[in-house]
Amino acid sequence: MPTPRHLTLILLLCVLGALPISAQANDATWQALKEGGLVILMRHSLAPWHW
Repeated sequence: MPTPRHLTLILLLCVLGALPISAQANDATWQALKEGGLVILMRHSLAPWHW
């Protein structure tokens, strides 16, 4: 069962993903946030007992 932090992170990623990207700088920032968020999410999914 996902923790509240899981749900918050998923919601944040969905909101960020829904925002239109206009500039390349924003695109690069979003790419970094997305990759970082997915790494965190995968780590938490694979090792939920660390919470």
